[in-house]
Formats: sequence, C-alpha cells, structure tokens
Amino acid sequence: MLAREDRLWIEHFLLFRYFRAVEDDVNLHKWFQSEKEGHDIGWDSALVDWTIRVSKRFFQEHPLP
Repeated sequence: MLAREDRLWIEHFLLFRYFRAVEDDVNLHKWFQSEKEGHDIGWDSALVDWTIRVSKRFFQEHPLP
C-alpha cells in the first residue's frame, strides 16, 4: 500500500495531466474558432465557447481516471 504522501502526489499528478488535456482541447478550439472568424478570439472567449459547445462531449470521452 502506498504512503499517504505518495498517493497524494500521484493524485495531484493525474489531476494536473487531466487539466492539461482540458487546456490543450480549449487551445485547439481557440485555434479553430479564430481561423473561422479570421482573428484571434482570445482565451476567455474560447473557454466560454468551449464550455458551452464542447465540454460535455470532452468529459464524456475523457472521464476522470
């Protein structure tokens, strides 16, 4: 059995990797939407649009481990 500190480190590492996957998907969405609109839509707009239009599918396809 893992020590508590080791278990916490692993959980944080997995959570960090999951956050990075979300961030990468938002960045990809930002790029596609910026190309579509002909200008940089910015991170905030991309995140809001991703949350409304994409996040449900993303979280279904990438459940937390």
